[in-house]
Amino acid sequence: MPATGTSNRCSVRSTGIQVLIPPDAKSRKGTRPGWDGGLYAFMRRALATDRGGELYGRRQAIIEPVFANTKFNRGIDRFRRRGRAAVRTEWRTIMATHNLLKLHRHSPISVVDRAHRIWRAARLTPIGPHECRHTFATMAIAAGVNIKALQTFMGHASITITLDRYGHLLPGSEAQAASLLDAYLTDRSAG
Repeated sequence: MPATGTSNRCSVRSTGIQVLIPPDAKSRKGTRPGWDGGLYAFMRRALATDRGGELYGRRQAIIEPVFANTKFNRGIDRFRRRGRAAVRTEWRTIMATHNLLKLHRHSPISVVDRAHRIWRAARLTPIGPHECRHTFATMAIAAGVNIKALQTFMGHASITITLDRYGHLLPGSEAQAASLLDAYLTDRSAG
C-alpha cells in the first residue's frame, strides 16, 4: 500500500472508524507478493473475525449504492479533471451534490409538505406536483394553447412526449379525422 494510503487509513482509524479493505482478491490463492505484514496482515486478521466479516458484508448496502447511483443514475462514470488535487476536488463536489440531493429528497419540510399545508388551509383536497402539472396542461389544451407552446411550458425535451401524454385531450377524434379526409378526397376527385 502506498504511504499516502497508509496515512489516510491511519487518520480515519484514529477517528474510531474501522477501515476494512481486503488486500487479497477472492480468486487469488495465497497472498500477493510483497503484501505481507503491517496493515496487510491487520486487514486479513480483521476480516477473518466474525465482526469484520459482518461489517465487510454490509458494504453492498452501505457504500456500493452510492457508487452505483453516481455511476448509473447520475451518469458520472469518469473524472473530467486530471491531477490528484483536481480529482480530489471533483470527487468532493460529486459527493457534496449527492448529499445535497439526499437532503432535498428526504427533507421533512419538502415542497410537497408545504403544498399540502396550503391546500388544507384553503380546505381543498391536496394534490401533488405532478397532478398540478397535468391540471395545467389539461386547462391549457382546453383553452386552445398550441401544442408546441405547451411543450415549452411543460419543459418536455420533445413534442412527442407532450403528444404521447396529452394527445388524447386534443380536440377531434379518429372518426372526425376520417370524415375530414374523406370529404377532402371527394372534393379533390370531383374538381
